[in-house]
Amino acid sequence: MAMTKEKLDPPQSVVSFGEKNYRPSAVEQDLYGWWERSGFFTPDESNPNKPFVMMLPLPNVTGDLHLGHALGFGGYEDLMARWHRMRGEPTLYMPGTDHAGIIAQKVVEDELAKNEIGRNDLGREKFVAEMWKWMDHYRPRIEKQLRLLGCSLDWSRRNFTMEPSKQRAVRTHFIRLFKRGHLYRADRIVHWCVRCQTTYSDLELEHVQRTDALYFVRYPWADPKPGDPPLVIATTRPETIVADVAVAVHPDDERWKPFIGREVLVPMIERRVKVIADEAVDPRFGTGALKITPGHDATDFDIGQRHGLPVITVIDTRGFMTPAAGPLAGPDREVGRRMAVEMLKDRGLLVKEEPLTHAVGVHDRCKTVDEPLVMKQWWVRMPQLAAPAIAAVREGRVTIHPRYQEKVYFNWMENIRDWPVSRQIWWGHSIPVWYCRDCDEIVVPEEDGPDPTRCTRCRSDDIHHDPDVLDTWFSSALWPFSTLGWPDQTRDLPRYYPGSVLETGYDILFFWVARMIMMGIEEMGDIPFHTVYLHGLVLVDGEKMSKSTGNVISPVGFIEQYGADALRFALVNGVAAGADQTLSEAKLQNAKEFANKLWNIGRFVLHHIDENAEALRDWRSDRTPAPAAGAGSADPSLGHAERWILSRTEATVAELTRLIEHYLFGEYVSALQQFVWGEFADVYLELAKAGLRDEKRAVSTVRTLAYVLDRVLHRPLAVARDREVAEARHAIGRAGGAHGHRARARARDPQPPPGGRHQAGRAREDDARRRHDRDPRSRRPHLASRADRGHVRIRQRAGDRGARDRGARRGRARSRCTPRAPRKRAGRGEGDAAPFTRPTRATRLRREGARECGREREGEARRTGGARTAARRGAPPGRVSGTAYICLTCGVQQSPSVFAPERCPICEDERQYVRQGGQAWTTLDELAAQGNRVELRELEPGLVGVGAQPAVGIGQRALLVRTPGGNFLWDCFGFIDETSVDAIRAMGGIAGIAFSHPHFYGVMVEWSRAFGGCPIWIPSADRAWVQRDDPAIVEWGGTKELTPGLTLIQTGGHFEGSAVLHWAAGADGRGALLVGDTITVVPDVRAVSFMRSYPNLIPLPADEIRRILATVRPYAFERIYGGWWDRVTQSDGQRVVERSARRYLKWIGASGDL
Repeated sequence: MAMTKEKLDPPQSVVSFGEKNYRPSAVEQDLYGWWERSGFFTPDESNPNKPFVMMLPLPNVTGDLHLGHALGFGGYEDLMARWHRMRGEPTLYMPGTDHAGIIAQKVVEDELAKNEIGRNDLGREKFVAEMWKWMDHYRPRIEKQLRLLGCSLDWSRRNFTMEPSKQRAVRTHFIRLFKRGHLYRADRIVHWCVRCQTTYSDLELEHVQRTDALYFVRYPWADPKPGDPPLVIATTRPETIVADVAVAVHPDDERWKPFIGREVLVPMIERRVKVIADEAVDPRFGTGALKITPGHDATDFDIGQRHGLPVITVIDTRGFMTPAAGPLAGPDREVGRRMAVEMLKDRGLLVKEEPLTHAVGVHDRCKTVDEPLVMKQWWVRMPQLAAPAIAAVREGRVTIHPRYQEKVYFNWMENIRDWPVSRQIWWGHSIPVWYCRDCDEIVVPEEDGPDPTRCTRCRSDDIHHDPDVLDTWFSSALWPFSTLGWPDQTRDLPRYYPGSVLETGYDILFFWVARMIMMGIEEMGDIPFHTVYLHGLVLVDGEKMSKSTGNVISPVGFIEQYGADALRFALVNGVAAGADQTLSEAKLQNAKEFANKLWNIGRFVLHHIDENAEALRDWRSDRTPAPAAGAGSADPSLGHAERWILSRTEATVAELTRLIEHYLFGEYVSALQQFVWGEFADVYLELAKAGLRDEKRAVSTVRTLAYVLDRVLHRPLAVARDREVAEARHAIGRAGGAHGHRARARARDPQPPPGGRHQAGRAREDDARRRHDRDPRSRRPHLASRADRGHVRIRQRAGDRGARDRGARRGRARSRCTPRAPRKRAGRGEGDAAPFTRPTRATRLRREGARECGREREGEARRTGGARTAARRGAPPGRVSGTAYICLTCGVQQSPSVFAPERCPICEDERQYVRQGGQAWTTLDELAAQGNRVELRELEPGLVGVGAQPAVGIGQRALLVRTPGGNFLWDCFGFIDETSVDAIRAMGGIAGIAFSHPHFYGVMVEWSRAFGGCPIWIPSADRAWVQRDDPAIVEWGGTKELTPGLTLIQTGGHFEGSAVLHWAAGADGRGALLVGDTITVVPDVRAVSFMRSYPNLIPLPADEIRRILATVRPYAFERIYGGWWDRVTQSDGQRVVERSARRYLKWIGASGDL
């Protein structure tokens, strides 16, 4: 793309380095505007390289962006876009916004309601006009926020899902699907929202835990006979009994076989209905008999279709009982329920009622309880569209990161149901269908033809347009190709389709990602992208941010306080792929301090380039610091420190390249910060000061500084701060035109390949390090590893008073850009090791932020070595430092350290113990060498025991719960090996890890990292007991549904955050409770007990026991799995807990009820 000189001149804010501290507000937006005006974000059409193409996941035009958008757009996506531009690839990062359908309509209706105006008051045309006003107001606002984030989007290609070209694409796609037989219209049961007055799909149905009454109702026999057993059916919806058309039992259930074909009377209305047999009935649930209500339950509807049963609708679209409800007609459904209960009591048909905690379906947009209704809707036949999309992922043509999400993808796609795409709202893409009132013909126009005026069958002109609109995701599914001009054959379409990467949150894997793959293959004959990267959620109080729930946090305030760079950096730094996170002030402060550090590095280097201009004559910063004497050799004039930093630079570049190519963005950002701050700034810049004062070394030192800075600036870590340093270098003429440099912009600068400039190698690096230690000119520093993952500080050796004095004198003579001089720490003896630089506030903030990012805590130990263990876990050699020791008593792994820790905080607590003979430690390497292995045993369908043989620590075993929503590991132990990891991967991997209490944390970080950094769920109340921090840790409290039917329950007791796991599908559907030490299965397994400390025999008070029981009582469970292989209560679990609690209270002298 041709650029004018005026466009390439950077703004003044970029080249003014007068301020010591970096001020984002003075730089970021000026620089972004310059980039945009200069066309740096537009792909170079003349570039013959293969393009890198990525679409912005469409933000809804319903308000401001939130932190989740900032993570995806400003964090991962823009990092990839800039990185590929620097590799010389023409890069298309496509912007766009979504009309948001039902949620946008709800937001606008709520705004109108403030003035007591409803959409029906306005009428459809005027209401749609109000919707467009909203869009026109918020679309520019969202685009402004994307610019604030620094997203390098090609704004010349901005798109909106409701613009005319997209409406044409949607119309064409609908008509083609209809003609190919993928679309049909039929009466089927749908999810209906009585609040939003529309249908919605299975994916928009959210499940929330709620405690309701479970009513046991007796259905009288129509023609009773002596000896007939009572037919009792349990239901949570007695108001729908009046819509029952049958009672179903399993055909093999011996209890009810003799009664199949008999008739019963529907309570309250005495309608005679038959007892039928159907395999969909679970004979193990309740009495084994199921009321069939096809009009208000999806399973019942399917049974009704198989048996030809009628559909009776007793609740209307407003949620009110219809005339068909007979004695219940008139009120809303909640009042109807209460009326039904009273009527059943009066007639003696209500046997009993019990509290039941269960998952209740609600509309994800407004949280209104779902009302299944049978309605005529448009449906897409999904199984035939899903088959090629499944094959695309299974054959590796589409890769999903993190890889365990592929299992989730397959599970959903292989069980996919037809998609209802019509919505009963006014805002959205109209359905291109007309209906004839005379002959009921469905009239579908040609793709580019006019709207029909007559029926194609009977030629009547009495036809009407379908009033419904299409689901928002119908248009979004076309985004990868509709944005490129489809259905026209444009120049962009073959160049930029298929795309390269689709980055988005894992929560819309099915809403959007899967549907784009299906529709891309259907319409284009090819996949829409090769790679899918799914990031985790930014949580607020443990919950997903959503505009519909009002818990959205805008990134704008954070940008104003910390800067866009700091926000982007904090959101990505140290976060494992796909892991949820909460953003803390410590991480933001750490990022802000790093931004300031990089700014001052630039000031320091530019200052000395300016003072040593001759050093850069006829030399470019993208070359080696000195002419090579021969291939692969470096100039002998380079000092040991220069050779060391050059070697470290190339090793770091190679490692950073590997990390970003493998989509390990959290590690990429952490490793970059480690190098820039811990090695370049804290080590080499300090050493360079001596070289700059030495005439013989000044040239190589200045060139080395320029070279390393140039290499650092080729990392797309931050948008503005590194680029502004680069632009200034070239624009102000210090190291630019005056010394033969070409004026260029890092926004588009080709990136050199790793290792192509300086091949010092590991041996040269080690030699430089050893010689540097022996060199008296270097003030004899040695490089001591720091706790914050490789942060290095210079420490002087004991007794080197002369070096300290020389350092102090040199510090007083430092230039204005030189960091603050070292100070002698009070209270040190003459022979003590003194730090060359004192810990500043920035250092303290960095350490605090490092803890938040999952790096090892300062007080635990220094990190070195341990590469063997880390390499076996998949970490790169040379980057991992320290050994993660495992306590031999409790089996809990500690933060990596050079030496074994002196104490285990968990064992020193009164709830555990320190073994006789004192604290002892081991490592994974040692355990493996001793012959330890992991044993897997299937305990029942869907549950696998996982334990170490021989036992480690206190000998507990873990449990792997296998569910349709993924596999979850309950509790850990102190060992892991490759064989077990491979075996569990073959089962589908691990989607998350949760715990009963801190004694069972084991080597949880190793297990998480072995499965792509899957979430580690830790209760907030027990967060302080975590001995090895990690970005995968997600805090929770109260109750947490990991996946439908699998619920974490915080009981307290043993620890404040102690928990149990309720598995609804366990024990053949009767439920299982997975426990640890708050409720523990005793050796004879017929009872449980409750203690604060088992080793030290400290009981729990009576009130704690009552609270624990009240917490678990709403959950049904037949079986109890304790923390050891032989501790399983096979049956009657709830009564066992109640009976054991009564016995416990009796013997501690407590009185009163449970």
